[in-house]
Amino acid sequence: MKSRFTAVALTAALSFGAADKSHSAQQMGFICDLNGVDAQMRVVVEYVSSTGIVTGPGANPNITGLIPTGNYTVYTAGDVRSPSAYYTFKGQGEYADFTNMHQNERFRVRFVSASKGIWMIINPHQPPEWQGRHFCRRVG
Repeated sequence: MKSRFTAVALTAALSFGAADKSHSAQQMGFICDLNGVDAQMRVVVEYVSSTGIVTGPGANPNITGLIPTGNYTVYTAGDVRSPSAYYTFKGQGEYADFTNMHQNERFRVRFVSASKGIWMIINPHQPPEWQGRHFCRRVG
């Protein structure tokens, strides 16, 4: 489970570019091709480090210290805007839950790293004929 978690976090970090973990959150911009219509995607990526705890003796021990594990959880949030659509999203790892703000529809997206950007795979757990794929190139 831990190695899968690390792989998911690494994939998400790679999808959104090199992680500067010295800052807790980074803002990034993308231009996405939504079936021929350009849309702007703003993403805030936050890397939260995992820690282990050290406890004292006894039945109800106090926490006496924290040990960094070197693992990170990647959280994302943002929006996608085009002349005809507006979506907001929040996610963890390589997945995000999107909401269509005009029609109040929800769907899941998987972010996949690509050269000079990311692919958004809409409904990634559905059969391929029900999925959508949109490329977003990094800007800024």
